[in-house]
Amino acid sequence: MIFESTPLRPDPIPERPNWILIAGDCTARVFYRRGEALVFVKEVFSRKSTSEDIRPVTNPVVTGGDGRRYRIVNSKANARRDAAVFCKELAAYLERAAQQEFDRLVLVAGPEVLIWLKASISPQVQERLLADIAIDMTSFSGRELEKQVAAVLPREDQG
Repeated sequence: MIFESTPLRPDPIPERPNWILIAGDCTARVFYRRGEALVFVKEVFSRKSTSEDIRPVTNPVVTGGDGRRYRIVNSKANARRDAAVFCKELAAYLERAAQQEFDRLVLVAGPEVLIWLKASISPQVQERLLADIAIDMTSFSGRELEKQVAAVLPREDQG
């Protein structure tokens, strides 16, 4: 299941801007360009936003805020499965959003995530795709993210 977090903002978002989607394993950030600046629109994330599989057990390792005891199991296979599932959920989210929220789309993600995401997006979203960039930019923010996006995406494609 996909959730979204939209910040309160004083300026309205233009109607149907071109989105720049920076996707990671279990989260994605949506931006659009205003001049040279990237404007944050929202964050989209999976209900399971970590690659940890948490199960109640009788011999606890961690006690949760609910008082229950949990063992945390983390594996590379679980992380890959979670990322693949998130990409399918994100593709469905993009299909719904394409109807009202954005005009064109730029996908930016690490190579593996980008492959899963492109394999999952519908033909309707594929038609709106301006570019796909196989670079993991999830660790960048602010001015550094703006510089990274500007370096790989020509200005005329940024809407």
